[in-house]
Amino acid sequence: MERELINYRQILLPTQSAKITEQPENNGKIKQVEIHWPDGCNSLVQVAVYQQSIRFLPREGYLAMNDTTRMYEFNRTVKQTDELMVEILNGDGAWPHTITATILIEPLGE
Repeated sequence: MERELINYRQILLPTQSAKITEQPENNGKIKQVEIHWPDGCNSLVQVAVYQQSIRFLPREGYLAMNDTTRMYEFNRTVKQTDELMVEILNGDGAWPHTITATILIEPLGE
């Protein structure tokens, strides 16, 4: 089995929020989460990542940045039946923003 990339990309209008859910194709380990905030977000766009309704990135609150891509390393077991969710809140009252988050899952050893 190969690594799996689950890609979340969402355009949010001013003050809009979204919860995007996906399920992995196979059992494995979440090894990395990468989130990109484009220039202009000015820490007004908040992101959180969940597994089965349990927030794991960050443990509390939200991440909010500007003009950066951040990678977070993990070693979390994930089942094919688990729901992975990215929650995005656009707190900017004037501008839309496009946020991209990617979850890298490695298969379990055979």
